[in-house]
Amino acid sequence: MENALLISMYRDVLRSMKCQKSKGMVNLAKPTLLLSIIKMVDNGKVSNNIFKLEDLRITYDELKEKYSVSTPFCYPIYHMGSESFYHINWVNGHAFIKVSNDKFVRENIKSISLDNALWDLLQDESLRNDYTESITKFYML
Repeated sequence: MENALLISMYRDVLRSMKCQKSKGMVNLAKPTLLLSIIKMVDNGKVSNNIFKLEDLRITYDELKEKYSVSTPFCYPIYHMGSESFYHINWVNGHAFIKVSNDKFVRENIKSISLDNALWDLLQDESLRNDYTESITKFYML
């Protein structure tokens, strides 16, 4: 029962990300980054809940084309830091800026990780598929 509540809670959290809107359209950069994270787990490209930026950028760029997202990688990688389940592993402590850029990301962010509970849930293929479908239906359609 507790696991079912956790699964449901994270489904809701993943569908309630704060996404920028412009001209009535939701910017899909954060959902695309989240789908990239799930895809990396699915493909076995990450272990120990540490996502390397170089690998994540490649996956993000692939999905960016699929979903017609024009937002560069540096924006969602930094701004996802406002989401409760997503954690930035800083080079030298947290840095606050208003606008991210590639140089800032390269010099200040080592990697990212997720809540341990979410990481554990993503080890289950059926849950990865469920979360992917839920995010896609909620944001992309």
